[in-house]
Amino acid sequence: MDALGHAVENFFAKAGNPMGDAIALDACTRVFTYIEHATKGGDKEARWHMMFAALQAMMCSKGLSARFTRWRTRSATKGCITAPW
Repeated sequence: MDALGHAVENFFAKAGNPMGDAIALDACTRVFTYIEHATKGGDKEARWHMMFAALQAMMCSKGLSARFTRWRTRSATKGCITAPW
């Protein structure tokens, strides 16, 4: 359910893009399709789709990926190069 919440939140965020919205909608579709099978029967395929929906919800997070990438770049290159940001 956390994946669904994040996907819906990302879809309705103001700073969006069409690719992120498509990923968020696919995550919602996966959750609605597979949640019952994943929780009741323990179906491995359904659980995989729920895991993938969680990954998609994280991937389409508006602004988070750009900030994280910038932070990782700064951390990895600290003292090596000078970046304009």
